[in-house]
Amino acid sequence: EVPRGVDDASRARRRGRRAAVGAVREAHRHDVVVGGGVGVERGRGPGLTVAGADDATVRARTLLATARTWAGRVVDDVAASATTGPWNKGGVGQRLEAALGLSPRFDDVDDPLSGVEVKTLPFRVDADGRPRVLEATFVTSATASDLVHETWSTSRAKKKLTRVLFIPVERATHVVGTSFLYEPDPATLDVLRHDWEDLADLVARGLGFACSSRRGTILHLRPKARDASVVTHVDVVDDADVALRPQGFYLRRAFTQALVDALFPAG
Repeated sequence: EVPRGVDDASRARRRGRRAAVGAVREAHRHDVVVGGGVGVERGRGPGLTVAGADDATVRARTLLATARTWAGRVVDDVAASATTGPWNKGGVGQRLEAALGLSPRFDDVDDPLSGVEVKTLPFRVDADGRPRVLEATFVTSATASDLVHETWSTSRAKKKLTRVLFIPVERATHVVGTSFLYEPDPATLDVLRHDWEDLADLVARGLGFACSSRRGTILHLRPKARDASVVTHVDVVDDADVALRPQGFYLRRAFTQALVDALFPAG
């Protein structure tokens, strides 16, 4: 029996986390996340054959190998030649992308040749010495003017989530953790598609502002701006022009935490 006050969105989040953890346990001894699993050995990941791999896969593995050499080093050391930027999450990510020879892109992944999108994961170390992801992961912006022309298969969100290089960074010290690749399996992609279609429909109709952050199993909507003074103008359902705060699609923190848990299994 579900306790009173636990809504459908809460149950959906728990199902999403259980699915991620299950996939993690299935694939935790390999380099590449397939579905929700993440690898820790330098070998062949399930569903990905290294021998005879295509150029994009080889390049993705090269980026992963480079990022893994940074484990235990501070961002300033890794990205010493990168242009100095702010010490916020976006600034750290831009420094590390530059250290990989990449630059952030709005309409494409960070490295079109490999299909890799680079995302930093801010974390802290808890009392048990285990890493804890601190926040949701930004995927891409969610604007009505763009979403009315997109489907899931053509969306920036799908493109950016097909192959992700996650680079954990400890927030207090800016020390880089162990990087890993994430590639959703068909079942996870189906959950992402459902989330995106539901949320994108609301945003495209000018109703994203009314959407709770609890909506969505893996993806959810959150404001994406420097502060509350930043607004964008959209036409809502009655054609009235209103000023709204920009929004973005985010991966839930619980989902990325499940990936990190596989990289650092308890015990």
